[in-house]
Amino acid sequence: MSYVEELEKIFNDSFEKQTQEAFIKGLFDVYQMSHRECYDSYHFHEAHDLLPFLRWIKLRNSLRGMGDRFKEIQAFSKPNGSSSSYHILISTEKMILTVSSADSSISLPRPASHRIEYANQYQYNLEFSSDENNITNSKKYAILTHGAMYDDKRQPAFARIIFPSENYDSCIHRIDLFDKHRGLVAAIRESLAVTQPKRTVEITHREIEPQIIEKTI
Repeated sequence: MSYVEELEKIFNDSFEKQTQEAFIKGLFDVYQMSHRECYDSYHFHEAHDLLPFLRWIKLRNSLRGMGDRFKEIQAFSKPNGSSSSYHILISTEKMILTVSSADSSISLPRPASHRIEYANQYQYNLEFSSDENNITNSKKYAILTHGAMYDDKRQPAFARIIFPSENYDSCIHRIDLFDKHRGLVAAIRESLAVTQPKRTVEITHREIEPQIIEKTI
C-alpha cells in the first residue's frame, strides 16, 4: 500500500461517511448564515470586513457540536501557544484535525503557532519503509481547508483535507472532499440555486472617487 493510499485509509477510518458529509453540510450552512447576518445587518463595507470573522466563529461553534453527534470524534477548544486566540481541535484514534480558511484549494493556511506545533509533533513520523512504504503507526495531523467562491461569498468553493509536512512548508497529500462527495455537493448547490434570492453584488474594492467633468466652451 502506498503512503497516499494509507493516508486515505487513515482518514476514512477516522471519519465515517456521514461525518464527512456533516463537515460539508456544516460548511454550506455556516457560509449561508454568516453572509445573511452580515449583509442584512450592516452596510456592505462593514459586512465585507466582518464576514470572514463571523464565519470563523460560527464554524467553530458548529464543529464543537459535532463532538456530541458522532461517537468516533472528540471536538474541543484549545488555545494557541500564547493563548491569544483559540481553535477547535478534532481528535480521533488515528488523527487530529483543525479547520482553517485558505487562499486556494491547493494552498496551506497561513503559518500559525498551533498548526506548526501540530505538524512538528505528529508529522515527524511520516516515515516509509524501503519495501512497502508503510507509514509508522501513530496519529497524523491534517487540516480541513475551505474558501469562499470568488463570485458568490454565500457558498464555499472547496473543502480539502491537507496533510502538511513536518516543517509546515509543503503539503504531503490532499483529499478533495467536494469531489469525494460530489453528489451531495451538487444537490446542495442545486437546492440553493432554487431557494436563495438573487445574489447582491458585493463591492470588494475601494470606491472610485467621483470625477468632475469639465465642459469645454
